[in-house]
Amino acid sequence: MSALKKDLGRLVNRDVGIYAIIKYYFLHMGFRAVALYRISDYFSSRKLYLLAKLIRNHNIKCTGAEFCLGCKIGPGLVIQHPNGIVIGGNTYIGINATILQQVTCGENYKDDRHDYPYIGDNVVIGAGAKVLGGVKIGDNCKIGANSVVVHSFPDGSTIAGIPGRRLNRD
Repeated sequence: MSALKKDLGRLVNRDVGIYAIIKYYFLHMGFRAVALYRISDYFSSRKLYLLAKLIRNHNIKCTGAEFCLGCKIGPGLVIQHPNGIVIGGNTYIGINATILQQVTCGENYKDDRHDYPYIGDNVVIGAGAKVLGGVKIGDNCKIGANSVVVHSFPDGSTIAGIPGRRLNRD
């Protein structure tokens, strides 16, 4: 559960004191969605799939965020507004990611293959963005609101548009 402590720590580091910890732990819907994902992932990793799916379904009902079994998310995840977030199975998201509302990270069917995204560390995914298929998003990238990312991008990229294009060139 150290990942859950780091998730809470990223929220609390802006506020100070026990009140901030209580506020985020009990009242912040984004943290609740992340906590329920961590609990579901814990049971899934111990092959208690029924319990994991029940918690996953509770997460969908209470927060509107869907984390499919099998996705891997590093510690330090911050979700501001969990409504409409869908993270597909086998998707990987690195440490200290920030995800805004209505984001989809999922598979792309190609030749009877299921390709899932790999998203690096310290990535910010804007509201309504879609990351589809077997793409690799490098560390420290920013994905703009309502972008549709279907190609891989290197570290430090700023991505926007439909389809997503790199805005910053070195």
